[in-house]
Amino acid sequence: MAYQISLDQLLNFLIMRLDILEDVVEELRMRNNILLRIIASKSDITREDIHKAVEEELKIMEEVGLVDEEVPDIIESLVDDIDKWLKGDVKEMKEKVKEYREKLKEFEKSQKERKIDIAPPDFLHRLDKMRKRT
Repeated sequence: MAYQISLDQLLNFLIMRLDILEDVVEELRMRNNILLRIIASKSDITREDIHKAVEEELKIMEEVGLVDEEVPDIIESLVDDIDKWLKGDVKEMKEKVKEYREKLKEFEKSQKERKIDIAPPDFLHRLDKMRKRT
């Protein structure tokens, strides 16, 4: 037996699932950040340690096929971000959050300007009836 749902119901379901996934990712990120801060406070993690770990992770991801190749720019960018994060560079974090929020606002604005018209479920049926009359 086929189960039918409207497009509106499907979109609401997908949005709900996306919201749940976003919450889970945020919770995992927070837990990860807390654990990494504990590890960083208990040991002397150097920039070289971070660099080595980033290179190893990218190499593994490359072997698995998740990234195409190690790019030195990506490595240095990740090392810089992690190093600043561990040192608690709040200024840098604030700038990135501000930049992210601006991009999100721009995206939301562009989506408001675009409209998608959706026909009611019986529209095709009514259209067929109209064609048969003429």
